[in-house]
Amino acid sequence: MGTLARFKLDKFVNQFKLKSFFETGSFKGDGIQVAVDAGFHEIISTEIMDEFYNLCRERFKTNDNVKIVKGNSFDLVPQLLTNADLPTFYWLDAHFPGADGGILGYNDEKIEEVKYPLEKEIEQILAVKKQIANDVFLIDDLRIYEDGNFDHGNLPDNIARPKNRNIDFVYKLLGNTHTVIRLYNDEGYILCVPKHSEFIESEFVNPSKKKKSLRKFLKKLFAMN
Repeated sequence: MGTLARFKLDKFVNQFKLKSFFETGSFKGDGIQVAVDAGFHEIISTEIMDEFYNLCRERFKTNDNVKIVKGNSFDLVPQLLTNADLPTFYWLDAHFPGADGGILGYNDEKIEEVKYPLEKEIEQILAVKKQIANDVFLIDDLRIYEDGNFDHGNLPDNIARPKNRNIDFVYKLLGNTHTVIRLYNDEGYILCVPKHSEFIESEFVNPSKKKKSLRKFLKKLFAMN
């Protein structure tokens, strides 16, 4: 599970003139808080689990610009993207969220598009919002779709993979308008920024704090003695 705090969201707001924040998977509301702090005019978050929905509704009940809606994200997109002209930052979860909260096991959900809703979420966004060239898409959990040098390692062997384990659909859906960037912090991210825009990773992404192994520490300690 990744974290929006990994990113300097206010930098995205300023660089790409973003006004709206749309999130799939509220979880405990930490991403919403980052969006609040970044100064978005409109913040929309969808959550399928009752426990997290109720928690976030209570947490942000005094924030008039925050809207939290319960249900499947891909069912809610056509209803919620009403300000289709606003430049938007999308924070999309790549998998069924109940597992991260310990409510369900990763393999408990059997319906593929509910367990791995990302492709359908993007399709629904594109169906509603015809002009996306100035929007930014950030997708969590790249390691679900491919192996790589992730901070937290590859997807454990006991978790079922998507039937089509690749991100070809991201290039197909967004490749004409966006530059697709792989990031290997945490469990990995897919970042899609408007094409031809200037993007310097260090200005937008907080670096990982990798833990040094005990073996390396002892080796260095003995070398000093």
